Amino acid sequence: FVHIAEEYDLVGLLTDSVMQQVITQMQTWSDRSLQLPVSINLSPVQLTDIELPNVMAGRMNDAGLDPSLMILEITEQTVSPNSAVAVDILTRMRLKGFGISLDDFGSGYSSIAEIYRLPLSEVKIDRSITRAAEDDMDARKVMKAIVDLAHSFDLKVCAEGVETERGVQFLRSINCD
Repeated sequence: FVHIAEEYDLVGLLTDSVMQQVITQMQTWSDRSLQLPVSINLSPVQLTDIELPNVMAGRMNDAGLDPSLMILEITEQTVSPNSAVAVDILTRMRLKGFGISLDDFGSGYSSIAEIYRLPLSEVKIDRSITRAAEDDMDARKVMKAIVDLAHSFDLKVCAEGVETERGVQFLRSINCD
């Protein structure tokens, strides 16, 4: 339904609602001495709003929450290669303390360039690669290479779609975060 919200120029309202619900939940956790990170997906439309970093940082500050507990997820498609505005917005978000995660890493064609081009804090390996690594030695090699590459840029690595103990053990063996 996100594409429909974008089509009708409602994605800003949707994001505002989700963000307020997330902040409220984070405050509840904080009141119970829990500091749990939460990830929120960003739409390409949002990465045209130059005020987004100030608005989000202000809301976190007003709630007494550390921005590092909020991770903003983007996909390769979210940031076009020529979008200086989107990169500027993401850079300002990182400078304000937010995490930036490249979601579905490995599912597109220009993924490797995004690691050094964008102000990331994390890479999330696409579930299709994670699942294939259960039984495919080549997929395991790809996952290890992604983990090593991301770590060389001081990025955390998350693998999506881990559903078995065998998968967990493999990820631990390659130092996936």
